[in-house]
Amino acid sequence: MIYEDNELDIQSLKNCIDTFFSKYSIPYQVDVCHASEKLLETIYNYDILFLDIELGNENGIHMGRIAKRKHKSCHIILTSKYKKYLIDGYSVKADCYLLKPLSQG
Repeated sequence: MIYEDNELDIQSLKNCIDTFFSKYSIPYQVDVCHASEKLLETIYNYDILFLDIELGNENGIHMGRIAKRKHKSCHIILTSKYKKYLIDGYSVKADCYLLKPLSQG
């Protein structure tokens, strides 16, 4: 699941995911979420959550904490344009932190 509010960042992330899973011939499905209610209702259906930290009036760190409490085995990958949020990511127990813009490097 991708929880992101910027369409360009969504497309960039989808391209990275497509490239990775196709390279290793791993079947996958990517869904995009724009509402916290939907995220929290459906989090059990996902193994990985790509979570933006700055989401308009929502805080991705706060959403990550709630999502992790609801689905402890979900892997959370935080995304942000700012390195300063890296430390906050530890409080979510994120598995990874990606700086935007994302690239296939």
